[in-house]
Amino acid sequence: MKPDLTLINFNVPIPTKTRFDRICQISGKTRTSVLVELMNDFILSQADLLTHRSRQFELIDTALMLNGNVTDDGPLDLFQGDW
Repeated sequence: MKPDLTLINFNVPIPTKTRFDRICQISGKTRTSVLVELMNDFILSQADLLTHRSRQFELIDTALMLNGNVTDDGPLDLFQGDW
């Protein structure tokens, strides 16, 4: 069974495409395989970043709730109380 595929077209500066094609050829890889690899690496790196950011916000929210500083008005005094 073949995986679901979609065609993607985009513009790229000619010198960039030329260099990329030459490097792919030297490496023995297709343009498609390299672009898919780059896309997957980007997805994984962004997932790590987003997960880390989400966890940071959860920790901040928890600390604020424990410190009683969750309000809808005015700035929060993040440096008072025992953490």
